[in-house]
Amino acid sequence: MDSKPTATIYNSRSNMTQIMCGPQWTVVDCGDCSEEWIIPGFHRVNRICFLLTEFAHYDAPIEFRIELGPRSLTPIGLTRRITTLKRVLNEHKTND
Repeated sequence: MDSKPTATIYNSRSNMTQIMCGPQWTVVDCGDCSEEWIIPGFHRVNRICFLLTEFAHYDAPIEFRIELGPRSLTPIGLTRRITTLKRVLNEHKTND
């Protein structure tokens, strides 16, 4: 059975300097449309915070929209997203 994915949240890159070896993601604000996204890598424009995860993203071209409002992700929806993420990361890892 897989363990739950974990991430550490940092508000500035200076807080991350001692642990830079991990995979970085950036939470960014979309601006006009009031949406937030999680994207792989380090980005400064429209940054809200950084995430440091246990598993590498291999710079895969994948983004996650953060759901705002009263809706929440169901267990089935979460399983589907994690399955899609694993597939994309495996494909991108093999292509490198």
